[in-house]
Amino acid sequence: MAETEGVLKIKDLFLEFPGNAGARPVLQGVNLTLREAEALVLAGESGSGKSITALSCTANLPRNAKITSGSIIYRGQEVLKMRKEELRGIRGREIAYVFQEPAAYLNPLFTVGSQIAEAIIRHRNQPLGKALQIAEALLEQVRIPDPGRVLSSYPHQLSGGMNQRVFIAMSLAAHPKVLIADEPTTSLDATAESQILRLFTDLMQEYRFALLFITHNLSIAKRIAERVCIMFQGRVVEEGSWQEVSASPRHFHTRELMEAYEKIGRL
Repeated sequence: MAETEGVLKIKDLFLEFPGNAGARPVLQGVNLTLREAEALVLAGESGSGKSITALSCTANLPRNAKITSGSIIYRGQEVLKMRKEELRGIRGREIAYVFQEPAAYLNPLFTVGSQIAEAIIRHRNQPLGKALQIAEALLEQVRIPDPGRVLSSYPHQLSGGMNQRVFIAMSLAAHPKVLIADEPTTSLDATAESQILRLFTDLMQEYRFALLFITHNLSIAKRIAERVCIMFQGRVVEEGSWQEVSASPRHFHTRELMEAYEKIGRL
């Protein structure tokens, strides 16, 4: 696949939430291309459509969400025309997610090791003993000290930053081609945030996945992005390197974001 085509491409995507008072448009012609093994940041204010765009990539949407037109191409295949069996084949295996609150997705009744092992068994068809060995190795790769102990721990016994590392390890279980991280550092303190951002960068070098990183925080965009897309009212309104977007913003909303960013002293 040519690099210009990208591993994941969204074209003219329109999505709405139908309701008794009429349809509420959420995405209004989103265009976005994620290239092989690159870090692309999708930034914008809350409600701009970032998270629903991320969920659309695997057609894993709320029941009341309706895509009215557009195209989502993953490695040459149209996602929106895939059958349920085909979608299950790419969710988690080809395209994996890391979300903001790992505790909401980790089962408090099961150990960390059993949950990572379950993902490995499901996606890589490994026996339980081998899956647990791989799970421990994954915990090492996400820089968790004493992975053997953490393997037998429950999520409530770990810090927020540690649980986020566990969730990242689980997302890597199938060696996905695309990792979508939706505000994964929002609930972390500054030290844990810095460590997690560095971890994503290191893991990209090791696994060679493409990273779509969603955030409202422009300081994160500056630190992790090869390209930045700014989203506003359901559209991508600006795209370029951090240097291009920060130095010469073309869209008025990008200029507003940059001005606010400068006021809080983060540049």
